Formats: sequence, C-alpha cells, structure tokens
Amino acid sequence: MTALATLPAPYDADVAAYAAALGAAGITRPAEWVERCVLNTAAGAAGTIDRIVTGPWGPLPRIADLKTGSGADRLSYAVQLAIYANATHMLSLDGQTWEPMPAVDLETALIFHLPAGTGTCEIVEVDIAKGWELVQLCLAVREARKTK
Repeated sequence: MTALATLPAPYDADVAAYAAALGAAGITRPAEWVERCVLNTAAGAAGTIDRIVTGPWGPLPRIADLKTGSGADRLSYAVQLAIYANATHMLSLDGQTWEPMPAVDLETALIFHLPAGTGTCEIVEVDIAKGWELVQLCLAVREARKTK
C-alpha cells in the first residue's frame, strides 16, 4: 500500500497532482531543505520556508512555497519569498545551531499552487528580484519613520 492510498478523498487527488506536477517539471525536493527556519538579518525577519528545490533551470536551487488557497498572486508572495531567498542563516536540522543559508536563485522562486480539494497543481514563477526591491523600500520607510 502506498502513502497516497492512505489519504482520504479529496486530498489523495491533491497530493497526486502535486507529485505529478513536480515530476513533470523535473523538480526535486531534497529532504534536508523542507520546512526549515531561516533568518534574514538585513530585513530583521525570520520565517519557515516550505522547501528549497532543484530543477532543470540551472545550477542554483530555488525557494518554493506551497499555497492551497484560491489564488496564487505573484506580487503578494514576492516579498515573503524574497526575504527567504536572501536569508543569511538556516536553523540546523537538530534545531540547536544556525548554519549559513545555501546559495539559492535570487531572481525567481516558485509557488506550487494546489487549491485544496481540487486535485490540481500549477507551478507559478515569482519575480523575487522585484520582491527584494519592495523589501528595500519597506525597510527605507521603516527607517524614515524613526526620524524625529
């Protein structure tokens, strides 16, 4: 019995669609890069990446995020994924120490849009270079607000 066979409907179809989409795109999900806490010292932010993935686009892996809502708006996620991609540190697997963030693509991230219960998965590219520009703008506004 496979793991997919044990999932209740309609989630079995969602997981199958996710696996099929990533397989068709040649994307792999190294286990050591799934659900990892990262720290971005420049932005003063931390978060948990869903995954860092490898694929046919080139030598650098990409940040990827799984979204199960009704829409995958590129701009609304660009800032979040840019902060993750530009992180400086990643919490070790044992959760005890911080290690350097691996080098990742700083231009493009991926959203795996998997609307819950639909049995569909779309891979959406996100311009995180633009997202990082927006992070810089937000940081400048935050700094300006400190001015007396």
